[in-house]
Amino acid sequence: MVKAIVTGVSSKMGGRLVQFVYETDGIELIGAVDSKGGSAIGQDVGEYHHRGFIGVPIAEDLRDCIKHSCVVIDFTEKESSLAHLKIAAEHKTSMVMGTMGFMLDEMERIRELTKKTRCVLVPNVSPALFSEMGAGVELIYRSFIRDTFAREAIAAAKWIVKQKNGLYDMQDVLGLK
Repeated sequence: MVKAIVTGVSSKMGGRLVQFVYETDGIELIGAVDSKGGSAIGQDVGEYHHRGFIGVPIAEDLRDCIKHSCVVIDFTEKESSLAHLKIAAEHKTSMVMGTMGFMLDEMERIRELTKKTRCVLVPNVSPALFSEMGAGVELIYRSFIRDTFAREAIAAAKWIVKQKNGLYDMQDVLGLK
């Protein structure tokens, strides 16, 4: 059984991830994290999302619940994702990141951290802006159904826990490389 933590649980995407982890065979929700000082802190994540009590309190720090987990599923913003990846690497816990828009130096930091753990970077789930020397490219991928991303994240979470340390993407998960 893959023991998972979802971060950013007060967001709409966080809610979908919680639901899909809870409803999917082979993966168990053992932790939930949200922004420090947020109104969701301390509440049961199931009750917060109107799904009934499931016995998983919402923590404000990943360190509070990472000890017995296999994977962290993070669809927050890039500063939080990088901080969560650092904690995951310290605990040798796998991670699925649905954050985009990392600059070159941030990608180098991700590559460095994934020498100590495993991470699937799920592309194209949020707007990204890349700019250099006055020119820029904006990539926007929109889906009006979060379920697609949630399903991909759950599949990636179940897959990544069996891999060697390193940085992966959905092509790796789907066996397309």
